[in-house]
Amino acid sequence: MVKIAKDITKLIGNIPMVKLNRVNQDIDADVVVKLEFFNPCNSVKDRIGVSMIKDAEDAGRIREGTLISEMILPDTGERYLSSELFREVYHG
Repeated sequence: MVKIAKDITKLIGNIPMVKLNRVNQDIDADVVVKLEFFNPCNSVKDRIGVSMIKDAEDAGRIREGTLISEMILPDTGERYLSSELFREVYHG
């Protein structure tokens, strides 16, 4: 029977794990991986985000209707490197 979640937050966590059979052929160990892409937003950060929101609600810092905006950071620090070492790289 297919389980139907009450809301999307109920899909976070309980991520399936899969045993890798080929990579451990020559060692005496089980190697398993967690399939985080099964989270609603495809990331381990889903659990952290939900936990932070629940903690803020419990502490009274946010309530229903509060707008929560995610801060997106660049994947590199190129705009933030102000050292002389990087001046030539970015300014010629």
